[in-house]
Order: sequence, then structure tokens, then C-alpha cells
Amino acid sequence: MVNREKLLETALDEIAQTKDKDLRKTLEVQFYHEQKTLVGPGGSFFRIVLAEIQRKYFQNGLRDYMATDYRTIGKIMALSILQNGSIPTFLGEEILNDIFGKDDPESICTKNLRIGLDCLGLVRIGTVLPAFLHLLRPSSVPLTLKSVLLILKPSFSEKGSNTRIQEDRAYSAFVRYVRSVGSGRRPGLTLSNLMEFVTGASEEPVLGFTLQPSIEFVEVGISFLPTANTCSNSMMLPRPSSEIDGSSILFTMITVPRIPSIRK
Repeated sequence: MVNREKLLETALDEIAQTKDKDLRKTLEVQFYHEQKTLVGPGGSFFRIVLAEIQRKYFQNGLRDYMATDYRTIGKIMALSILQNGSIPTFLGEEILNDIFGKDDPESICTKNLRIGLDCLGLVRIGTVLPAFLHLLRPSSVPLTLKSVLLILKPSFSEKGSNTRIQEDRAYSAFVRYVRSVGSGRRPGLTLSNLMEFVTGASEEPVLGFTLQPSIEFVEVGISFLPTANTCSNSMMLPRPSSEIDGSSILFTMITVPRIPSIRK
């Protein structure tokens, strides 16, 4: 059970108190004062926690005075990797070599990180299968317009129907919007941001998404701003009713400066 307002702090406490044998079970995430329990990585849970870990424990070098935390951090990283969450690609070659090398790391932080990772056998895997380390390095394959559109599967109505005509217009506007983001014509917005908006992940997980990301069309009469639900990896793309001129959605979509809101 974790607190949304203090996600990293409470996540570290929960994992530290969990027995190693129980870490092999599927993670269940429940937030304070919320009844719903998320089975699996829980939408953006791992992404947010790992981003906070990077900022606090790695961005300005390893923190020896917080060395004991690194064992729990290793466990969180292992859980994220094994349960198809975000991959921690921010460690750097020096730390990776220390973790997966034959000799014990000199740094107490790296030593504890190694112990935490190996609670779920990841150090042993990396030692036997060196190719595993490539997962922990930054990806050199950027998201493209094609890859984003392949990941986000639209759910269309029957061909030939009036509804399908409006959905086609809405989807065409969305494709133009994604193209403008990918070409850099939307300052401060990237294709990774778009993926985060829909799925909570900035890139496709190594094993693919547990729930196929999708685009659902919803009829609206006034606002044409899309919304998303990261728990179900779905985006609700507005379409006009048959009584409204479809050109209005084209104008709205191409002038929206940022993807607006996310529901969890």
C-alpha cells in the first residue's frame, strides 16, 4: 500500500518490509484511501518510481550516506524488469560493470544494489547471458510516427456507417497531430510524451504491453480534447456527431498545443 503523494518513500518502505520469497509473486499496488487494487505494474507506477529513484539516488552520483536504500532500489528495479514495467536505463557503464563483474564492487551503494537485483536472480542472469545488459542501456531506436500508430490500435465502427465516416475524420486529424509532434513542430512535446499520456510508459516495454493500447472514439458536441486512461492503456478520441461539420474537429485537433488530461 503506497501513498500517491509520497510514492517513492512509501514504495521503498513497502518493498523493504516484503520478504524476498514474496517478491516473486505478481505485484499488487494499492493506494492509500483508494479501494481499487492494481495487479501488475499498475499503469505508471514503476515509471514514476524509477524516475524518482534516478533523480534522488543517481543523477548527481551515488549517495553513500543512503547506501542501505540501494538494496531496496535493486529489488524495485528487478520487479520492474520482471513484471514488464519500465527498464532502468540510467545506471551507466561503470555501475553496470561493477554490478555484473566478477569481483565485488568497491562502492557500498553498488554492492547493495547488486544484492537487491540478485534477490530475483538478475545478476546471475546477466552473468550467464551478457546480452541481457543491453536491456539496461539507453535505447538507440527512437519512437517514430509509424511505430506510435502501430502501437495505438483504433477501434473503428462498421465501414460505410455515418459513425465510421466521422471516426475516419477524427483519426486523420489525430495522425496529422502525431506527425506534427514527431517532426518537432510542437515545442516541448515528443512522441514519448504522447505514449506516456496513453499508457504511462515513454516507450514500448521489451515484452510488449500487457494490455494492447487502443483508441476509442466518443461522440461529443462541444469539446474535442482527448482523454486517456493509463490503467487500461486507452485513449478516448472525440468525434463530432453527424449533425456537426467534421471540419471543426480538424481545426481543434491541430491547434491543441498539448495533449490535455489523463485519467487513472
